[in-house]
Amino acid sequence: MKKLLLTFASLGLCLGVAACSKKQSKSTTKGNNSSTTNKTSQTTKRNTTSNKVTTADYQTDNPNYVSDFEPVVSASLPKIEINVTDENPFKFYDDVETVDSPKEYANCTVKTTEGETVELDGVTAQVKVRGNYTVEYDKKPLRIKFTDKQSMLGLHGGKKYKNWVLLAEYKDWSMLRNATAFYLGHLMDGNYVSDFRLVNVYLNDEYYGVYLLAEQQEVKGGRIDITEPDKNYEGTDIGYFIELDKYYNKEDALQQFLIDYKTLYNDEGKAISNYPEQKGYTIKSDVYSDTQTNFIKNYIQNVFEICYQAIYNNKFYEFDSTYSTIKESTTLKSQTETISKIIDIDSLVNSYLLADIACDVDVATSSFFMNVDFGAEGDKVIRFESPWDFDSSFGNTLGCLDGKGVYAGNIIKNVHGTEVANPWYLLFYHANWFKTLVKDKYNGMKANGSFTKVINFINTTTENFATDFTNNYKEWKNIGHPEYYWIELETSDAGKCRTHQEASECLVTWLTNRLDNLDKLYNNK
Repeated sequence: MKKLLLTFASLGLCLGVAACSKKQSKSTTKGNNSSTTNKTSQTTKRNTTSNKVTTADYQTDNPNYVSDFEPVVSASLPKIEINVTDENPFKFYDDVETVDSPKEYANCTVKTTEGETVELDGVTAQVKVRGNYTVEYDKKPLRIKFTDKQSMLGLHGGKKYKNWVLLAEYKDWSMLRNATAFYLGHLMDGNYVSDFRLVNVYLNDEYYGVYLLAEQQEVKGGRIDITEPDKNYEGTDIGYFIELDKYYNKEDALQQFLIDYKTLYNDEGKAISNYPEQKGYTIKSDVYSDTQTNFIKNYIQNVFEICYQAIYNNKFYEFDSTYSTIKESTTLKSQTETISKIIDIDSLVNSYLLADIACDVDVATSSFFMNVDFGAEGDKVIRFESPWDFDSSFGNTLGCLDGKGVYAGNIIKNVHGTEVANPWYLLFYHANWFKTLVKDKYNGMKANGSFTKVINFINTTTENFATDFTNNYKEWKNIGHPEYYWIELETSDAGKCRTHQEASECLVTWLTNRLDNLDKLYNNK
């Protein structure tokens, strides 16, 4: 199976929020969809071949790489109309009130319109509410599952899939943080990152606002491209798609496992040894036996042990031929030589840098993805990929409002005030060679104009779709009202915004400041 070089950065958790009061009635607000769409660029998906990390050359990530990815910023937003055909068309939506509420599919048809052109018209599908705490907001994220594979508004070069996602962006008043993170991810190395487009959504002819259309994070060719097992196959020679996930215990027993970590230290020598929210993992791909679950649990535990011993103790371990046990090596002589046998270092660098730029609080507890392929054509190397869930990032939660300092590789506080850390990032940021790779990647992106492209995208999107954003906030009326754990943001720049324009400007100001601070941090200025 052809492998994609995958990239990651964090994310699927929206940290504890309380639901707003349910809307008792909805008044349809017509979106601005009448003008002709002029695509300034065409979203495409270009696959690149991974350079193997070797003992002689582990710095395979070209710091001068220039991505040819450009998001679509049209003259007006496309429209997605979901027509639920069940007897009670809004039941699937209104019945989901808490993170533990059952999320049931409803039968529907889907119509998509780009300018004056109808692209899908009455295509059969199912729709359901998706997500964790984001479902407790009035405006909820959705998942569409088509009966047959369909392309969606040119995403992923027009490639067809059954599953697509609509992100509500309720907590993020700019509605651009996820899009910003996805764009940054695409600019890092041509690896797999969800494609994305802002759209207007209608549910049974009622206006539901602006959403971000994105890809379902799943094992499929062109997405997470690893070996899929046949149904009920119980062998371990398959691909595994895994998430560090505080919600692991909500999954079936076969889809979850726990691992342990040793004490880790940040740059200042502060230790963390208690990981109440970081031990659980969810298997996002198909597994059919305890043998498979126990195999990948043991493998991940041993990978972390190999990396820990190499970075902290300069002891070099390797797997046996069955990848079930490890032993001290007689041939491996360095940290990079040892780790590059089991981890795609490029993907880890990209994953870390994206999380550090964004100050991604979620990545310490959930939405931290990795995969490894033990299939016949798999290389048995872990890749950190598929960045996800950034609506709490880029200065939109307490902990990194000033945009200063090490974040992804540090011990941070979540919204409960609990000290947390992503164990993988904290471990690797202890290694000077890893810091050098992150610095080189940052400097390469700065030099090739990647950061300027992203800021221009935010500004252009804000200007082009001003009417759509205004209509969205007329409908939901949530801007200017931080909720629950975000209430303290009222005193921050992000919390003082009262219009979409102000929220967008706040995002640009924060990101510009964060990049300046990272420039000083990485380059010792």
